[in-house]
Amino acid sequence: MKKLKIILMCCVFLWLTIGEVCAYVMPLEQILGRVRKQFVTLNTLIIEQATHVIHSENPIREKVYREKVWLKTPRYERSMEMAAPHLQNTAANTPKTENLPEQTMRQPNPDTAYRWLLMANPKGEISAFLSQLGIQIWDLGYDRCNGIVAYRVGARDRGNPRLLVDKERFFPLLLSYILPGGPEGRLVTVRFKDYRKIDAGWYPYEIEYALEGAPTESYHILNLTANAPIQTSLFEREVPRTLTPPRPSINQSKPDDQRLNTIMRNLEKKYQ
Repeated sequence: MKKLKIILMCCVFLWLTIGEVCAYVMPLEQILGRVRKQFVTLNTLIIEQATHVIHSENPIREKVYREKVWLKTPRYERSMEMAAPHLQNTAANTPKTENLPEQTMRQPNPDTAYRWLLMANPKGEISAFLSQLGIQIWDLGYDRCNGIVAYRVGARDRGNPRLLVDKERFFPLLLSYILPGGPEGRLVTVRFKDYRKIDAGWYPYEIEYALEGAPTESYHILNLTANAPIQTSLFEREVPRTLTPPRPSINQSKPDDQRLNTIMRNLEKKYQ
């Protein structure tokens, strides 16, 4: 009986020890430091992408646009729509796409907050950036994303802002945040997929962007150029010129003056 108690106590002690080891979560700055290293050499990006807009009420059909995005640290961005691509679906299970005519224009997604996580950031800046997005950076734990064990930064509840990072490779898998500048406080959920090695590091070749109350957008990279020189002037917004009415000539008489002159001439003729 005494031996049985000793064995049970040892089992309990071992179970508690294993539980503590499994529950250990890497400190925040260590997690974010490993994330930062994956993209620390990406200072500029030129991205050509196919944007698939998927409507929740009819997900079988989707519209496809071709867009180009320029990014430069710190926080310079520009995007524009290119000619609509003529993409063919080769897989049998690929959703049917609807290519728009070239004259149909679409404003690219103005929200690029999620992209800055995937580029060079100064040491210690990512934590401040996540706080600005409404993520509770002091709340850490484990989670899963598409079956992958991940570190969680932020609330456990899926309806709140948070960041999920691949535990093994330290790639961002999911980022959710409150839309910057949005008056309604709508939640954005971005999923990063298909990471590929490029000359300057790694980058996800598929990004899924979902904003509450809006169609889901899926970005598939067609061409990516890293660290090419980009002039800052490219990001300056062109302000449309306003047409100012021409100023009247100095010698040009006002309408009231012309009427007065006409009346004076008529009076002179009458009393001559």
